[in-house]
Amino acid sequence: MNNNYGLFDKYLNKVKSATIIKFGSLQHLQTFLQALSEKGNVMLAASSVKKISPLQLQKVIKSDKNLKKCVDLALSYATEAAEGILYDRAINGYEELIFDKAGKCIARKRKYCSKSLLEYLKANSVKYYSKAKTKDTKDIKKTKDFELTSSSESNLANYQIESYEVSG
Repeated sequence: MNNNYGLFDKYLNKVKSATIIKFGSLQHLQTFLQALSEKGNVMLAASSVKKISPLQLQKVIKSDKNLKKCVDLALSYATEAAEGILYDRAINGYEELIFDKAGKCIARKRKYCSKSLLEYLKANSVKYYSKAKTKDTKDIKKTKDFELTSSSESNLANYQIESYEVSG
């Protein structure tokens, strides 16, 4: 969806009054949408508004196209925030604290997550994906595996890379 969040108020102002009543008030609806943009999950956001049941929520969203557009914008915002965190974790790393038995912090390690970086690149770089159409669906296929060149090896030498192992 378009990243024009100026449309948010436009759609919110057109939400049906019956929908607003189900939320209890416009303020409760706004609280729900704010929670949705922060949490990125409709059911978790529903817990912030006790006026509407989670079972009823999906039906209400589907029945009001302007609410659906607001929900889509809020989810889009949450996705962008998550991408920012993913990027930050991959590039700037994160701090891992090590505690002794008494609960005192005895060491700090800066870790970098190469998996986060690869996922970010797959999502945002043409070099790492191409869109291929099939009969039934659009598949995103990886066109090039991540390869370390001599220049990228020297750049990555400064980072402690976290690896993941899949056990089968």
